[in-house]
Parts: sequence; C-alpha cells; structure tokens
Amino acid sequence: MPSATRANSARIQFQRNLEVAGRRYQVTVASLEDRIDTVVIDVLAAGPGGEATEGTLTVSATALPHLGPLLAEVLGGIAQSYGVTIDDSLGAAKPERPKPVNAGQPWTDELKADLHQRWLAADPTQAANTALRAIAKDMGRTVDSIRSALQRLQLDPDRPGSRLS
Repeated sequence: MPSATRANSARIQFQRNLEVAGRRYQVTVASLEDRIDTVVIDVLAAGPGGEATEGTLTVSATALPHLGPLLAEVLGGIAQSYGVTIDDSLGAAKPERPKPVNAGQPWTDELKADLHQRWLAADPTQAANTALRAIAKDMGRTVDSIRSALQRLQLDPDRPGSRLS
C-alpha cells in the first residue's frame, strides 16, 4: 500500500489503482482544504460483469488507525454471510478449499491402527509438518485431524516415529 507523508500543515493526496480477482479498483485519498486533519477516501470499482462499486468516506485523521481493521472486520463478516471467503492478500476473494475426502468421518479402530503404524514407521529425521501433511493426504484427512488423532493415540505429533513422553 502506498504511504502518504506530510508535514502537519501539508495536504495529503494520492491515488491507487489495482486489479484483484478480475475487478478494477481505484482508491483516491485527499485531505480537505479547510480541514487538513480530515481526509476524503473515494472508492470506485468495476467487476468483470460490469457491476459497479462506489463509496466515499470522510474521516478524521485520528480515526484512521482504527478504521482499517474495523472495515476489514465488518466487510469480511458481510462477505462470509454471502459465502465468500477473504484472502489476506489485498482482500482478494478466494475459492473455498475442498475438504479432504474423509474430513469429519469417525476414526475406526482400523484407521487408528493404520495411523499408529504410519507414525511409528515415519522417518524421525523428517520434519513433523512434512510427515503430517503426507499422512493427512494419504488418509484423506486434515493435518489438524491427524495431529489430534496422534495425541489421542499417545503419539508425539511434533516428532515423527515417537510416542508422547
């Protein structure tokens, strides 16, 4: 994000254009002539289907540090209510990641035994995250699910091939 610097009595003015997820955005910021401690933020956007977004905020400089996180929270919540998830990189919408095929399924005794055997057979010199990802992929589970199941089996999820001490 570009930064605008100014002395206490100078005006702020800048514009940023960017494209995210097929939408073109233009953000213009300018301090008011008669109240330089207040900025006007104009947002214009055009989507790939021609849909338009526009809005203007007039903000006191003292509110700026709080406004960004507040707007991110509010707009993120609204986006989620429409089923859109927000990526941290410039707020770009990202598609939902498909869940592993066995996500949410119960752990049978056979699956627990398979996980137990796989973890104890894992290379102890291998990074735990690498081993966890490989087993999760093979078993159609999430890494968190594998980690939790290992702990329930009294195996150390941070040390491949090891039991909890």
